[in-house]
Amino acid sequence: MRAVAHAVVRYANDTGMLRLGGISRSRAPDMAEMFAKHLLDRPGFFAGPDAHLLYSLDAVEQAGPEFVMAHAYEPAIEAVLITAATADLWEWDAKNGRRKKILTRSAKSPMGDTLASLFDVPTPLGGAWRLGDVTFEVVFKSTGNRRDSVSVTLRPPATLRFRRTVHEDCIITLLQRNGLVHDRDDLRVIVAAE
Repeated sequence: MRAVAHAVVRYANDTGMLRLGGISRSRAPDMAEMFAKHLLDRPGFFAGPDAHLLYSLDAVEQAGPEFVMAHAYEPAIEAVLITAATADLWEWDAKNGRRKKILTRSAKSPMGDTLASLFDVPTPLGGAWRLGDVTFEVVFKSTGNRRDSVSVTLRPPATLRFRRTVHEDCIITLLQRNGLVHDRDDLRVIVAAE
């Protein structure tokens, strides 16, 4: 047994996003269900089929090595450099009726040309090859001698890692504007359909 000493629960009502910290991964579903049941009065709210489908790298795969994170709308951002990426080769496993990962290829470059080296191989990305994760550095304009940057790792469908103490809203907006976040606003879809 292990006591939960400092669990951190952050919930954004407008997006339906629940973030949990300070607890083990194995306990996270139980904590999310307790939150949904007792505080939202909506049991099973975080257990739906698309509840963990938050992020996507489809826009990066479609653009290929020419993909560039658009950031001109935000004057505080100086540059966005894609510094690391991983691609996985998937194959259908007839025994268990699921796909399985059989090969992983990765590339790193502090200069930001990671996608060019990852896509420039005899077996191109696409089809059975899928991007597994992308790491990028968001460089903010600073007036001092110290460079202000945040390293962000995006691993679909539900993992986004970065130091959330600064620039969190700016980074989330950057992901949304570049098509890397699945739209969770079902109300807008319903209104558009009507």
